[in-house]
Amino acid sequence: MKKISLCLINPLNCTDLDLLPHFGIRYSLEIEESPFAYAIIYIDIDENGVIHKEQNIGLPDCINNPLECTFPIDADSAKAIAELEGLEEGLSEWRTIFRWYTYFDDELSIATFAWEISNTLSESQQGEEFRQSGRVFIIDANSGELLQILNWSGISISC
Repeated sequence: MKKISLCLINPLNCTDLDLLPHFGIRYSLEIEESPFAYAIIYIDIDENGVIHKEQNIGLPDCINNPLECTFPIDADSAKAIAELEGLEEGLSEWRTIFRWYTYFDDELSIATFAWEISNTLSESQQGEEFRQSGRVFIIDANSGELLQILNWSGISISC
């Protein structure tokens, strides 16, 4: 909702689609055969009932590509793939998250359910700041393909 507030305050912050009348539908995805597969799906529809795919979150094309909705890769399989692909052990247990993953640039377009397997490679404390960093391996939950390797970092401040 923050994006909408920014649009009302300053319409120059909005995309053309945000300025047009539209509706959003949210529902949750739960699959009995895949208990880890839980996600909130958001669909953006204009006033004429046209679905705007570029605004959708978590909506694979299950009709034309049913394999996008089977999720044969579970958390343990994703961890095994990450290990084979070189994710370091790190300072603590790996974090594992199942989620809708999108990434778009001039060379790469990804929109699928995926596993994020991340480690923590460094931690430091400086005064009230606690810093951490590590790597994240993004693994397709349908194919097991390693989609991306990313670096992450974070700072926490104790109050």
